[in-house]
Amino acid sequence: MAHVLQKCAHVLGISLNATGVYYAKGKMPYPAASSIEGTSSAESIGSSPGKAAKSNTVSAVKESQAATLKSNAHGDSVARAAVHTPSPPSSTEMNATDLDATSPSSSTAGPVGFFFDVGLHDIPNPPRDFDVTPSALVVDGTHSSANGAVIAVRDFVLHIPPFFVPVTEVVANMPGYTAEHLEVYLNVKSLELVTVAGERYVRLYGSFGDLSLSGSEVSEKLYARYRPDVALVATFEAAFEGIYDKWMPLPELLRRVGPDVTAQLPYQGPAAITYFAQMQHRFAFAVREVPTTGGGAAGAPSSPQFTTEAAVLLRKPGYSGLEAHSTPTPKSFQALMNLVPGDTQVDIDVVRCQLTSEVRAELSRYYDGLEGFFAAHKPVFFVPPETPTVVMRMRYRLRTQRAKLPLEEQLRIATDARDKARIRSLRRKIAFRDDPSHPLHDPENLAKEVSKHLPRRGFVYLKIFLKRNVPEELLMYMPKRIRCFFNNYPQYFTQFEYQSAGTWCLCRPDQPLPRGVIRQNFSDGDLLRLIAEFLQQRGARAASMVHTNLPFGAQEVIRRRYGGVYFFVTRYPQYFNVVLKTDKQNVKSSAVVHLIQVPSQELSDATMAASAASLNNPNAPSHDDDDHESGDDDDDGDLDDGLD
Repeated sequence: MAHVLQKCAHVLGISLNATGVYYAKGKMPYPAASSIEGTSSAESIGSSPGKAAKSNTVSAVKESQAATLKSNAHGDSVARAAVHTPSPPSSTEMNATDLDATSPSSSTAGPVGFFFDVGLHDIPNPPRDFDVTPSALVVDGTHSSANGAVIAVRDFVLHIPPFFVPVTEVVANMPGYTAEHLEVYLNVKSLELVTVAGERYVRLYGSFGDLSLSGSEVSEKLYARYRPDVALVATFEAAFEGIYDKWMPLPELLRRVGPDVTAQLPYQGPAAITYFAQMQHRFAFAVREVPTTGGGAAGAPSSPQFTTEAAVLLRKPGYSGLEAHSTPTPKSFQALMNLVPGDTQVDIDVVRCQLTSEVRAELSRYYDGLEGFFAAHKPVFFVPPETPTVVMRMRYRLRTQRAKLPLEEQLRIATDARDKARIRSLRRKIAFRDDPSHPLHDPENLAKEVSKHLPRRGFVYLKIFLKRNVPEELLMYMPKRIRCFFNNYPQYFTQFEYQSAGTWCLCRPDQPLPRGVIRQNFSDGDLLRLIAEFLQQRGARAASMVHTNLPFGAQEVIRRRYGGVYFFVTRYPQYFNVVLKTDKQNVKSSAVVHLIQVPSQELSDATMAASAASLNNPNAPSHDDDDHESGDDDDDGDLDDGLD
């Protein structure tokens, strides 16, 4: 009988060990039942598929097998081996985690985490997509919400100018706001907050075209007395007497120019260094806090105090290292970022014709014209020497240059940059170039070959499988989207998320699943607590990062039911605040989510629905409507498989 079962095991979808049939295909294994003698009827399986159980006596194996077959002949239920949660796999054991028999005491173990302990084949499908028009998923990145749950940085352009102003004056002109609000909620790249001699200064400069500064004339007029005067640059340059390679202490520099010039600076004392921080096309600056000993009583420990030391360096003419954070003309920089496309080149005269009179005047004062601006911002803009009449973004220039390199050189650059998707794409191009008729270009053949390297028992972590088990000649043909590739061939692979979000594993289709497989059906309360737990541990994060750190099933529910993390968290303003740090590109994915209150563990789904539809959230969609958001959050990002 054992010989017959072994021959037809593949057809029947069963598997055998020393005790007989111990599980059926696609079923979650249960704890091993005890035999009449009081011992487990399922013998443990070795830790490696290649290990033979030579240490067991032949007679014991035969007796155990005979006892099991006899029990099956009398109609008794077949004992199925439970799956033991494995330790991290090792390369010496083929990087696979094998199935061990569970002791009887394991059946009394308490439940694991609320989204664990679920068999893969018992997981229901994610909820259906809701019929939502794209207009229901539009995010207004230019204005904050009426209830204060969504804060748009764009609204602060009217209150914070593109040059440094004291934080105390800013919050005084913004009732209800404090310095802590700026530090916590406006901690974005487009806003710079610095401390000099114990005083805080802030400016809103827009970063790399992330935020439009149109309308900043209101704040510039309000704080006009703090605007740095570029006309003073020539006086400070003369104070250096042509020395370019030596730092000059700030007090000495101010002494050389005299009190009349110093009085024209926006700030006096150590804070005067902010002027040179905004004139980096001609000066470099340095600031440090030096501890000093306070004058306490003799023998008593003195409290540490700090004094600010600052120095200035005159740059050589023709400095070309200005970027978004160091440019002295952030408003003109933002305007030109919008006029020069990121994926092509444009004629300089075309750009010049679109400049406003204010931008032209500013470029003339600081750089002697548009060409001087591009020359000073070489890390961002590129003017080809062979055609000096056009301009392009530097990133576009680098892409075009790399595209002309040999594929092997492009692969080396991508490997150094740890660009996983690019690495896989280039490997496929190299393989197709070398042998365009190779059978592994067919995904079906590739899947069949890759499946041969799966462990025969147990499962393996996906990253380790690709790194150690799959030969290099097969990796050359692997597609960019690894997980989609494995999902397309369920006859060869079973892919599941194990124990923690983003930890993917593979096994053969006839293998049982381990305890710890993450389920895919999540309620609103589950989603709320998952997001709150992540933010509580990691702090405020972008909505896209919150999305990628959720279990895959939770990602699908949020994307299909609500349209993305942004639309979900804005339903609960009592728990989350959202900061829109940009008014361009993908506003909702870059939005920063802040946890303001930890939700209660006792919240039911009905309570969550009532909370989302309450009056304190007038902009939230109704929970009972069929027209929920089915958003366009990009969840196509592949895993970091370590193929480099």
